Amino acid sequence: MTRAAVTPPAGSRLPPEHDFERTAEGFGGILAEAGFEQVECQELHWTFEIRPDDLWSAVEAGIAGIGQTFRSQDAAGQERMRAAYGEITATVVGDLKLRSVALIASADRVR
Repeated sequence: MTRAAVTPPAGSRLPPEHDFERTAEGFGGILAEAGFEQVECQELHWTFEIRPDDLWSAVEAGIAGIGQTFRSQDAAGQERMRAAYGEITATVVGDLKLRSVALIASADRVR
């Protein structure tokens, strides 16, 4: 966002009092605070591979936070984002290889 000089839309982040640490412990903690028991949470790691053009198509379609940010910009802001992405991916040969992490949790709900 800095490179393109754009700002995400208001309300795209949780307010600090509702936010949590993006770790297995943080996610598990909010489940426990919500009254769940036997909480188990772990990180799943993988490499996501995608062609640069396909990833940019998802951004323009409004997918994920970056897509919401793109859609919230005026034409000049969108063009700056396109240009910044083009600069970043100009030397990429083949697919982008993006390290990815997901938090997977299970818990019991007390009735």
